[in-house]
Amino acid sequence: MDEDGLLKILHGGGSPIPLNANKTAPNSIAVLENSGNFIVKELNPDRSIKRILWESFDYPTDTLLPGMKLGMNTKTGKEWKLTSWLSEQVAAPGGFSLEWSLANDTRQLVMRYRGNMYWLSGVGSASQFQNIAVMNDGDYKFSYISNENESYFSYSVPNGTISRLVLSSDGTLGDYKKLIYVGGGICFGYSFEPGCVQNSCRTRGQKFEQRLVQCLDPRALQRDDNWNTSIGDCWTKCWSNCSCVGFYSYSGNGTGCLLFETGDQESNEEIAFVFGDTKEARNDGKKGHDVKVFSFPSIVTATDNFSTENKLGQGGFGPVYKGKLPEGQEIAVKRLSRSSRQGLVEFKNELILIAKLQHMNLVRLLGCCVEGDEKMLIYEYMPNKSLDFFLFDPKKRELLDWKCRCAIIEGIAQGLYSRLRIIHRDLKASNILLDSDMNPKISDFGMPRVFGWNAADAITQRVVGTYGYMSPEYAMAGNFSEKSDVYSFGVLMLEIVSGQKSSGIYNPEHHLSLVGYAWELWRERKGLELMDSSLVESHSEHPVLRCIHVGLLCVQEFPVDRHTMSDVISMLINESLPLPIPKQAAFSTQRQLTEVGLLGGGKESTPASATVTISEMDPR
Repeated sequence: MDEDGLLKILHGGGSPIPLNANKTAPNSIAVLENSGNFIVKELNPDRSIKRILWESFDYPTDTLLPGMKLGMNTKTGKEWKLTSWLSEQVAAPGGFSLEWSLANDTRQLVMRYRGNMYWLSGVGSASQFQNIAVMNDGDYKFSYISNENESYFSYSVPNGTISRLVLSSDGTLGDYKKLIYVGGGICFGYSFEPGCVQNSCRTRGQKFEQRLVQCLDPRALQRDDNWNTSIGDCWTKCWSNCSCVGFYSYSGNGTGCLLFETGDQESNEEIAFVFGDTKEARNDGKKGHDVKVFSFPSIVTATDNFSTENKLGQGGFGPVYKGKLPEGQEIAVKRLSRSSRQGLVEFKNELILIAKLQHMNLVRLLGCCVEGDEKMLIYEYMPNKSLDFFLFDPKKRELLDWKCRCAIIEGIAQGLYSRLRIIHRDLKASNILLDSDMNPKISDFGMPRVFGWNAADAITQRVVGTYGYMSPEYAMAGNFSEKSDVYSFGVLMLEIVSGQKSSGIYNPEHHLSLVGYAWELWRERKGLELMDSSLVESHSEHPVLRCIHVGLLCVQEFPVDRHTMSDVISMLINESLPLPIPKQAAFSTQRQLTEVGLLGGGKESTPASATVTISEMDPR
């Protein structure tokens, strides 16, 4: 701030940028308030505030904080709206905007893409919008002001609560602290928004998928050097070009387009969104899609040449080793088994998924290593091992009191619910890792599929997962969807409440699984008998019964009877929300268990002592 009270941004690329050029005063101060508003104030001689010269809340970028306005000053014509970044790395204005509807006092948020309507929030109430179902936890208080001078929307949260609504470059609106994500669709085979005209060469069943590719024929590439082109623009260009079957982001910062074309469009049943970078990243520290590429020698050094002492475990993907980087950071290295054909597919899937999605309840991918036949993923190290290490040990599970178990359940739910549909297909206690504060993080994305928001169920001949956690439609018919993970989550909930393995046999007379045992106790109004005896001191009756209730709603036999993860989260965090009565749970009879292969056909059966993991029958 200079002697005239002019606030400037100084940078090395040219002249200073004035912020409050129209209003200056020599007796001025600039204050960053607790709200996040940066204000320039003119003072009276007695140091009291005379007037506000400039404030950052009048110039929103991609973020809306409590107390900021969306709308318009009808007297001056000043408009308050959010504008997305061009890409995750480039802060230039992007294609998406979020505005407050001024039409007929409709009280709704409007998201636009390049000026066209993209998504509507629906009519708002005191703390809720129709199309944002997870905003009903009571923390949000909405204000709608409309008078002769201004019309705007604003929101507030309780003191001590951190909140920020961010409009991302891909058109999603999220409160990343409270894990709320919403957004629309631009007619890429997923939906038909008002004013969206379907291209005659495309069909509703066609869609983009993210795929890693090793190379493309340069003769089939069409280059767009416009650095103002976002990834959303690339989607639009490719979808409207009937010969386009995929695209890259041209640069490493998410701008520009390389369109992949073919003259034989009819032979392509799907439109592939080519996921990758046009530049090779071979050196340590060089990044592509925010994934650091490590050299093989650096990983050999970090793991002490993959010593037995550093081996953390062995999975279908391959062994996992503990390592330590030169700067002291501990890591976990997942090394792809060279003889595993299945592992190569999983390796590519995991890169695609985790490079796109990072979340506080997912194990963070730090980087990868690809050197000849060696393929490895490098993760953050979890010092408290996995959930099953504590949960199924009679002594260690005493460390998991009721408060801790509730936090673990909610964390797993939040990890499953995200702006991308994650079909994990092998969600289980051993795939839930715990950090130093016992926060849960979902690991092993070796077998997921990333679905678009409107993607349907899928059928696979590769039934890969763990009996006891697998939904009936997946275990017996190979059908899987988001509801398959909901089932696995329900089983996990019952395990966390009871401290017992899903693979065990309970009530020897009827050979019931944990799910069946929980259902029978619930039906007989003895739900508390399922609770782990070590929780007697720390539990409250109502929350325990509610968790069992929600768990049973997740393990319904038919997918249509199971709720979405969004609904499940609402049930968990909003105790006043009424719960529907569950129907009979899946695998709750001996006949059902025998059909899926969890029991033998005879009358007697030995209780299972370990989970059975099913994978491709290939040599390892």
